[in-house]
Amino acid sequence: MAKKKLIYYENKLREMVKQRRGIDEVEPWLEAQLEAAAMNWQMVAKLHDELESKILLTYENGSQGQTKAVANPLLTMYKEMQRTHIMHMEALGLNFKTLPKKMTESGAKHGTESDDPLTELLRGIKDNIDVPND
Repeated sequence: MAKKKLIYYENKLREMVKQRRGIDEVEPWLEAQLEAAAMNWQMVAKLHDELESKILLTYENGSQGQTKAVANPLLTMYKEMQRTHIMHMEALGLNFKTLPKKMTESGAKHGTESDDPLTELLRGIKDNIDVPND
């Protein structure tokens, strides 16, 4: 899994964002977020592969002669990288923590969906109100 190049992860994320938001192209301002998320995803995969081939717990003698279990230090790094990966996915709107409305507000023209009925109603009211000029 970790043998995949960075471009694989970037393209995968780009396609996921386009599908999630229903757009044809990802905006240029999102490229840095995509790249950071792809690098993190690639590193999570590398850590995962490394941990699969290693012993997760070793046993050592403590200072008092007791036996204690010691976790592989990569587990801590893997946990942090996974947490960061989840944050990247949320920032891109690619998990259930991100509300669909948030995706359309931040990505659509004028900050709302063009077919939002409330927006259309308010525009209609605004267009029909006579505002006196002072």
